[in-house]
Amino acid sequence: MTKTLINLTWKKIWRTGHLSLVLLILSLIGFFYLALFKKSLTLATETLTMTLPYLGLLATGGLIKDEFDSKHLEVILNRSKNEQIILGKFLAVSAMIALVLMLAVLFGLILILANSSDLELNELFNLAGHSLIICFNFIATGLFLSCWFKGQTNFAVLFFTQISFIIFLKHFGWLDSIESWLMTKNFDPKMLPTLLFFPSIVQKTTSFMPVLIVILYASIFLALSFISLKSLGLKKNYQTVSADEKSADRCLSIHKLSKSYSSGFFRKKKVVHEISFSLKRMKITGFLGPNGAGKTTTLRLIIGYLQPDSGSIEIITADKASDKNPKIGYLSENPSLYPFLTVREIIDLVLRLNGIKSPEKENLIQEFLKNFGLMDYTDLRIKALSKGNLQKLALALAVIDDPEIIILDEPYTGLDPIAMNDIRHQIVKLQQKGKTIFLSSHLLPEVDQICDEAIFINKGKIIAQGEIHDLKWKWRVFSALNNDEELRRQYAQEIGIDKSELNFIHFLKTNSEKLRENKSLYQAADRVPEPELETIFLESVKYLEPSGTSGPFGKLSS
Repeated sequence: MTKTLINLTWKKIWRTGHLSLVLLILSLIGFFYLALFKKSLTLATETLTMTLPYLGLLATGGLIKDEFDSKHLEVILNRSKNEQIILGKFLAVSAMIALVLMLAVLFGLILILANSSDLELNELFNLAGHSLIICFNFIATGLFLSCWFKGQTNFAVLFFTQISFIIFLKHFGWLDSIESWLMTKNFDPKMLPTLLFFPSIVQKTTSFMPVLIVILYASIFLALSFISLKSLGLKKNYQTVSADEKSADRCLSIHKLSKSYSSGFFRKKKVVHEISFSLKRMKITGFLGPNGAGKTTTLRLIIGYLQPDSGSIEIITADKASDKNPKIGYLSENPSLYPFLTVREIIDLVLRLNGIKSPEKENLIQEFLKNFGLMDYTDLRIKALSKGNLQKLALALAVIDDPEIIILDEPYTGLDPIAMNDIRHQIVKLQQKGKTIFLSSHLLPEVDQICDEAIFINKGKIIAQGEIHDLKWKWRVFSALNNDEELRRQYAQEIGIDKSELNFIHFLKTNSEKLRENKSLYQAADRVPEPELETIFLESVKYLEPSGTSGPFGKLSS
């Protein structure tokens, strides 16, 4: 798996890191120029070995932070361990720098054997070895900085830190003492900060201790990179439980889940407020709500991209022998895949991360390309795909692990009718294969067409949930009472409440069987035409006041 991530990083640097590649090539050209035309292998080697660490640092730019912000990493986060991601990126950049250094050493060796060099063989290897150690330090540091800075900012941060530190040392006259220390074999712990901020001085030392210290610093920065990635990456918010008699038909249960975001100093805005619901196994459940209702936040809490403030998430397995780490497929609202990869390469990448090897892998690639209508785009780069084809590819990657639960966040966004029909067809096929699908969408007619159940959310609260045909029946009862004042009065008197309290929310909370037991009410409701899901949704959300506590029809709780 680490090898797969190394290859991915190489492709990214080769196809997008043009600045790093150009500077590496120019550094090699400069090395050959100084060695051949200026007849100074010493100057050529010293110049190259002092430049390579900074070029290694430059190549780490955009490897973590950019991928998090653009959501490129989402495709591999739940398929790889954090240490593998960090190690893969570290080894990829290190191997690239080491290759350049090896070419220089090989050329220098040829010059030394031909007696055309002013540098001894042991000096060449010493300079190259020390440079490689410094490169490891810079790459590890850059990788850590790339967890927090975008693009090449990590290069600027470390470069200007070192320049400032050198100016500081020179201002206080400490550079001479450092030079004298480097010429001796006595290690002085007071020089530790110097090695941290200016490890390039290791080039001048004959002592082995500073080299070990720089290696130690590189290890520390790699560990910090892992910790940073872990804090940024997926959280396991759910716990796995075995199904019992009460939950045999459920696969996911959420209880009093809450999430707040910072809104200025010492202020927080609650986006999700103690919501509770469950998903039925092998059903398509629609998750509906206006913009800002908390839909995407809820979905990302389930996946693990966000940490909840409180509440619990349970994945209910069919039997005790089920996997304790169940797979959840996820399609984000705006899927963002590595744009420099081709369609075949991204599918190949995900299959490799899942441990699938040839020839099975090749068969699966062809199968997914065919099933999702992507055969004509096999070798096209992702950045050149249309919105519809990108959505189909993202859906294919979401289900490629054969997950039991599939979460789809606005899968129809920006699609034309033909692409929508293709996605709809794929979703129905997944349900027929026994998958449980949780579908968030603003397209209510689409949800009405393919979903079995619906959950309405507004202002972070669940306001209605149930089977769609049951919600429609309750609407018909509500409409029947609105159209018949005498029937409304009789029903209110029968259940012991004031008729003004007979709003739609009341019926959403009432058992459908009890409503059907009232023959007069049943007959009146049966004469009401079946409504669109949009009508029910609009009627439901209007009863929740901004405070989330009360409205014209009394208190409403989630």
